[in-house]
Order: sequence, then structure tokens, then C-alpha cells
Amino acid sequence: MSHFVSSATVCLTLEDGETVDVRKSISFQDFKSIFNRSDDPSDPKNFALYMPLLKAAIVSWSFKDENGANVPVSPESIEMLDVQTIMAVTKDVISLYQPEKKSS
Repeated sequence: MSHFVSSATVCLTLEDGETVDVRKSISFQDFKSIFNRSDDPSDPKNFALYMPLLKAAIVSWSFKDENGANVPVSPESIEMLDVQTIMAVTKDVISLYQPEKKSS
């Protein structure tokens, strides 16, 4: 098992069957720059971290435009995603990257 960031991805499947491939891990530098923006990144009201997080995480997706053409992943196309998609993907990505809290 490697303890370094790899190019491996995780496929997230949305309710409508569309898929989003995200990095399985991100660097500590990326993590720190994203999650230092909020006291509690698991709080869904911390919208400031959503775009930086998704831009660091998303590698590819199965999304198409209204004409059926593939939409490439870019910072601009991520910003154009609808609210439901942003919320669903962000929730899954946060659970993937956020260190587990140890119970005492």
C-alpha cells in the first residue's frame, strides 16, 4: 500500500445513473488549502469549499449537454453544474477525503 497521492480514481454514481470520476486521494497541500476555509467541512452550509474541492477532485464524468455532446471537465464546466449535482458530488467527495473522527 502506498502512502503517496496516486492517479487512482473512484467512480461516484449519481441517482440518475450518471457517473463522476474523482481522485481517490488529494495531496495534503490541496486538502489544507480547501478545508482551512471552514471550521467544519462536513457542514453542508460551508459553500465556500465546494468549488475548490470539486475542481481538485473531479477527473471525468459522463455528462452531456442538451444536444447529447460530451462535456469535457474544466473549471468552467464544473462551475456550470446545477445545484443538485454540486450538492450530491460534494457530499460524496467530502466523505471520501475527510479524515475519520476517532470516538473516545
